[in-house]
Amino acid sequence: MKKFLAIALSAALITALFAGCGNDDESTTGTTTTASTTEATTTEATTTEATTTEATTTEATLGSGDEETPSEDNAAAAELSKIEAALGELSSMMDYDEATFKDMYGTDLSNVKSFAGKLPLMNVKATEIAVVEFNEEVTQAQAEEFFKTRLDSLESTWATYLPDQYELVKNAKIAVKGNIAAMVIAENADAGIEAFNK
Repeated sequence: MKKFLAIALSAALITALFAGCGNDDESTTGTTTTASTTEATTTEATTTEATTTEATTTEATLGSGDEETPSEDNAAAAELSKIEAALGELSSMMDYDEATFKDMYGTDLSNVKSFAGKLPLMNVKATEIAVVEFNEEVTQAQAEEFFKTRLDSLESTWATYLPDQYELVKNAKIAVKGNIAAMVIAENADAGIEAFNK
C-alpha cells in the first residue's frame, strides 16, 4: 500500500511538474507573441509614417510644379501679368498648360523658351491672351505667322456662333518686343498691347 501511495504521489508530482512547465512555455510563448505583435505594430506604424512623410514630400514637390506658378525666368508670364492688369477684371479664365499650348500652336516648339496665356473656361467668350518668349528675336511677320493657326481656328469657331465674339477675334492684336510676342483678343485689346509695349 505504501508502495502504491508513493507511486501515485510521484505520478502526481510528475504530472504537476509537466503541467507547470507547460504553463511556463505557454506564458513565454504568449509573451513572445505579444512582443512580436508589438514589434510588428511598431514597425508597421514606423513604415506607414515614413511612407506618409515620403508621399507628402513628393506631393509637395510635384504640387509646386503642377500649380503653373511661373518661374522667375519666365518672361512670358511676367508680360502676361502686365497685360492682365491693363485689361482689368477677366472672369472665368484659366491658364494655358503645356498640352493645350502644343495643341493650339503645334508640337514643334523648339524655338519657344517660355509661354503663358489665358483661355475662357466656357466656350461663350472669345477673350484670350497668349504670350510667347522665343529663343531669339522675332519680327512682327514671324509673330503673326506663329499665331495665325490659332487665329484661323478661332475665326472658324466663332464665324457662325456669336457675331460679337467673332468681331473680337477678327480684331485680335499682335505685338512683338525683342524675342517676346503677344496676342490679345479682348474688348480693350489695345490697352493690353500698350501695357505689353511699355
